[in-house]
Amino acid sequence: MLYSFKLGRNKELSIAEIAAVFTEKKVEEMIDNHLIVHTGEQLNQQSIDRLGGTIKISQIVAECEKADLAAKISEAVLKHCDIDSKITYAINIEPITYKSKKLLKSLLIETKKTLKTEGAKVRFMNKFNRDEAKNIENIQSKKEILDKDNSIEINIIQKSDTLYMVSFLVASQDIDGYSKRDYEKPCRDAINGMLPPKLSQILINLSLAGMHHVDPKNITIVDPFCGSGSLLIEALLMGFHATGSDINPKMISDSKMNVDWLRKNYGVHKKQDCIVFPHDATERLPKAKRMALIATEGYLGDPMTVYPSEEEIKRNFEIITSLYADFFKNLWHMHDKVTIAICIPNYIKKHQSREPKDLLERIKRLGFKQVPLISRNLTPKINPGKKGDVLSYLYSRPDQIVGRRIHVFQK
Repeated sequence: MLYSFKLGRNKELSIAEIAAVFTEKKVEEMIDNHLIVHTGEQLNQQSIDRLGGTIKISQIVAECEKADLAAKISEAVLKHCDIDSKITYAINIEPITYKSKKLLKSLLIETKKTLKTEGAKVRFMNKFNRDEAKNIENIQSKKEILDKDNSIEINIIQKSDTLYMVSFLVASQDIDGYSKRDYEKPCRDAINGMLPPKLSQILINLSLAGMHHVDPKNITIVDPFCGSGSLLIEALLMGFHATGSDINPKMISDSKMNVDWLRKNYGVHKKQDCIVFPHDATERLPKAKRMALIATEGYLGDPMTVYPSEEEIKRNFEIITSLYADFFKNLWHMHDKVTIAICIPNYIKKHQSREPKDLLERIKRLGFKQVPLISRNLTPKINPGKKGDVLSYLYSRPDQIVGRRIHVFQK
């Protein structure tokens, strides 16, 4: 089966996550903002609920020319909806241009006529504007399509000047769920910042890169800089066991309260362990496991409202380099095998980023191998003409001073 994954704002990171979960061999190609993936699995809402970087998943049912689009759309609607009940449908087309908006309007009208001819009562959700139609909003896909009976969203991707892919929606990002976990948990650290739920999921999935047919019941995700427990929450929701530690006792208290809140509000199974305890990540644990899967955001430095001076950057990078180097040295001695997806702080100014210069070399000298987020085998499929591995990704907002550069390392 072929599926289209509509990617989030951080495209390369979204691709890296999908490749880690489904393996890069199953990635077919990149079309506009969609990654086409071949998999034998039947994907559904649970599939996207564990992917922080994907907005929608649609199952591709046809590849056709423009003249055949209306027929293929009507066929898909009739196959997946009950003709004896009122059908609600929406059609989206991408990329969205003036010509495609005009095409969208004609497809909506033609599909409605065809369905009525078949005896169906129908309504479409798209809005018109003169001779154009608009795609529906992403937030509508979950609430007004997937959560409603006898509703379907058809997504069309223009593959070339003459060819189009037709698909139907099977899963959409739960925007309300992310917002609830981000803003309604009892303990939030707005001053030092918190790891966003979506990024937490991405880090967890990257830490599992190369592990296929994963059974979450047998896996523990470790966060040695757990803060208020954002990553632990996402690990538990994804079905994993979780272990968190932090040098700050208040963060341990906050994490425990947030995990308790999660268990009460989300029905997390009691058999899913979540152990949280105070610990300095640069010091060894006496009973460390032989193998570890680590997803974490380490110390990013003090919160900043203005870009730091050269003196401040030098001082902060010295502190950060020393801390991370000691942490990785400790990992090397504690575990025989370890994979770690980690955020390393970068200072950003005028689209330029700076990170601790010596840190990566020190980590590699310890014996850790840097795992590409996107390998050179996959690069030509997603970006024709480019070669080489994508080794890291800078995750940031346009107004941020301190960004997170994501790396994956293995021993």
